[in-house]
Amino acid sequence: MSRHYSTGTKINFQCKGWLFSFFLFLLSSAMAQPGKEAELPANPVSNGAWWIYGLLALGAFLIIYVLVKWRTRQLQSKNNKLEKIIGERTAELNDRVEELAVINYVQEGLASKLDMQSIYDMVGNKIRDVFDAQVVLIGSFDDSNGLEHFNYTIENGKRFYPDSRTLDQLRKKLIETKQKIVIKNKEESFKWFGNKAIGDTKPILSGVFVPLIIGDKVKRYVSLQNVDRENAFSVADIRLLETLANSMSVELENARLFDETTRLLKVTEQRTSELAVINSVQEGLVAQMDMQSIYDMVGEKIRNIFSAQIIDIVTYNKKKNLIEDRYAFEKGDRTLLGAREPLGFRKHVIETRQLFLINEDMSGKSKEYESYVTIGEQPKSALFVPMITGGDVTGVISLQNLDHEHAFSDSAVNLLTTLANSMSVALKSAGLFDETNRLLKETEQRNAELAVINSVQESLVAKLDMAGIYDLVGEKIRQIFGAQVIDIVTYDPVKNVIADQYAYEKGDRTLLGEREVKG
Repeated sequence: MSRHYSTGTKINFQCKGWLFSFFLFLLSSAMAQPGKEAELPANPVSNGAWWIYGLLALGAFLIIYVLVKWRTRQLQSKNNKLEKIIGERTAELNDRVEELAVINYVQEGLASKLDMQSIYDMVGNKIRDVFDAQVVLIGSFDDSNGLEHFNYTIENGKRFYPDSRTLDQLRKKLIETKQKIVIKNKEESFKWFGNKAIGDTKPILSGVFVPLIIGDKVKRYVSLQNVDRENAFSVADIRLLETLANSMSVELENARLFDETTRLLKVTEQRTSELAVINSVQEGLVAQMDMQSIYDMVGEKIRNIFSAQIIDIVTYNKKKNLIEDRYAFEKGDRTLLGAREPLGFRKHVIETRQLFLINEDMSGKSKEYESYVTIGEQPKSALFVPMITGGDVTGVISLQNLDHEHAFSDSAVNLLTTLANSMSVALKSAGLFDETNRLLKETEQRNAELAVINSVQESLVAKLDMAGIYDLVGEKIRQIFGAQVIDIVTYDPVKNVIADQYAYEKGDRTLLGEREVKG
């Protein structure tokens, strides 16, 4: 089997061969004499042969030196190669560690059910720490509207929240080429942006923009920038940012899809809750409940939806400027307060027609708005939402918590606002239905009264005796009310006696004569 050596190795072998051949030549020349067989003198030093041993020692030293020198160089070369490989592997491992750290941050956000903005904040902060960057920017693209949204922007430790804007030429190029864009100096920055900057940030002197690609589309990008130095980012920085971008693309898209699914689920739950309250009103209408019973049903439904410690619903009469409790609950207490002038927080909500949320410093807010507790304990958090119909406030719904500040999240505020809007219309319809029933009952009552009067008048026209008129009126009243027992008595104040004029009890028409008033 043949062996292949490098040029350096061949040269080393050749040098060693020459040295060894030369050494043998000198040795043989020194020891051999012409015409005589070579033999060592008994006393080499005295015979002048001492230089032979010196030459042997020198030759041995040279051979050892060359061998050691050659081996040292060989080991040094291998060591350099190993150090280079170890350095490259270490850099790769560090990049991988940073990459995994960012991915873990995204996954932790998903596991913690954070909203999308919180995940952007976590990732942005991590990238800033990894690169010790002066400026970090994460943006996303809205293809349908041609807009760029700034999801995370930080410069010199200060967060910025720029408004969305149309795409500039750099972002368009990023989307078109799907390749990173590196800005090395002020001239290149001016070519892309002129003197413009994002919001209140400074113009950049150097920067790296790396696209985050899903499928074949650029959905987002991440950028490192420096506003003070040109050529601020090394090749290693750019390579690591690209590696992170490749991993982040999928993770952030998964987070977005999860966030969108969660949002749609919340919308569905909100709509379900909204429909449950509206159905309660409609059930009350179908069951021909009175208005107070409908408020009780709606109040209980809202209490179950929010698991609220305190909830109350008040109606507002604009003409009289009065509010009145229609539903109240505080730790089982259902006490209702009567009509009264609106004060404090409810007065503010009625006047502004805007919701009012107090998540902290309840004592200070109570003094500011002169809102004081009438019944029960002072809450630590409270939410007041107006019910508006036709542009006018018709009532106020309130949720309160006695134990915690910041008890009401944005989703709770949005849900109660939606419910209040839906309830306003449904309760208005229920109120109109209740008013119609009331008027109908009044009409029926008036008709009954007229029927009795007409009966009396008919009797007078027919010239009936008084007993006949009483009988006619009594029968009419019994028919109107469907009564089991009815009687009509007259009273004589002179004698202080009463006498039956009409009586009916399960068919018995027995009349009692005059008798003393008792009972």
